[in-house]
Amino acid sequence: LKLQFLYLIGSAMPPRLDVLVWGATGYSGRLIARYLAARGTPGLRWGVCGRDAGKVARLVAELPRAAGVPPPVELAGDAGSAAAVDAAVRSARVVLAAAGPFSAVGDAVVDACVAHGVHYVDINGETPWVRRVIDRCGAAAAAAGVSVVPNAGFDAVPFDLGAFYTAQAVRQATGRPAEAVRCYVAMTGGLSGGTLATGMHMEELGFGNVKKLANPYLLGGAPSTGARAEDRDVRVAAYSEEMAAWTGPFLMSVVNTRVVRRSMELLAGPVYAPDASYREVALAEDEAAARALLVKKPLAERKALVASGALPAAGEGPSDEENAAAGFTADFFGVPAGGGPAVHTRVAGAGAYVETARTSVEAALLLAGGHG
Repeated sequence: LKLQFLYLIGSAMPPRLDVLVWGATGYSGRLIARYLAARGTPGLRWGVCGRDAGKVARLVAELPRAAGVPPPVELAGDAGSAAAVDAAVRSARVVLAAAGPFSAVGDAVVDACVAHGVHYVDINGETPWVRRVIDRCGAAAAAAGVSVVPNAGFDAVPFDLGAFYTAQAVRQATGRPAEAVRCYVAMTGGLSGGTLATGMHMEELGFGNVKKLANPYLLGGAPSTGARAEDRDVRVAAYSEEMAAWTGPFLMSVVNTRVVRRSMELLAGPVYAPDASYREVALAEDEAAARALLVKKPLAERKALVASGALPAAGEGPSDEENAAAGFTADFFGVPAGGGPAVHTRVAGAGAYVETARTSVEAALLLAGGHG
């Protein structure tokens, strides 16, 4: 597909954008663009890019306007065109990617960012793909001074930063690093069609991909003494004396735990003890609700529900009213190295998709410099 720069018709190339939202017309991309527009960042030059120029124009027309802040530049292009990706990436200093599944369409964008010295942020939840990006691009990105920041949405920023904050609190209270962090999550709100489609896509990639998904140390953090039982993904309902509540598997833990363990490995020292552990579960109202978290519909049934409209399709998701009513809390317990009472902290926020827009935009603005 031919890349069309809507703002370039009959004009010269303007200065580079601070931030370009790639995939801005999808469900999460629209929320990201709305958050960025409503934030009203003085002096920010930003743009939105989608496959369909008409949808891009309609999105921009619907965005809130902050006083003194110009509207975003409009671009149109498709991940299937190397020329389109290359031109879009070269227009910006930071690319915030919201188009998935990333294992299908993300490689070209990351490669172009590394090649052209452009920082990269995304909202993916596909840990096997992240492992591939680290292996393929990690050294080249470091050599080029390019920051590649995957998983910058709800999975996994609140949990990665929450665990780190808790470990800092442990250090402050005891003078010792944290050797273990436990997290209990309560969450309300629905799922988008993109989230569902990505989950199904990862299963369709076959046994090899599913095996990678099940590896608790896929992104790092394997203990020097070998695999531990407490690092396995939760597959049971259990009562927590610590929270005085029933618990079960948390949907996002297969992403969050991998990211936090990687952080624990990279940041081992004063805050995280060597071989620190992280565990994450969902809180439930009672035992029956906890056991319900163990049930997952077969892939074929989920696809049929999407086809029938019973589940959202790609591009669809919770309404503004549903997002406004959604929210989460995450209770963290940090254990100091050598033992002792756990330090309790809590992170709370809005619904998953609202938080995804907030955290990914703030990460992109920090990389853009002077706007965070």
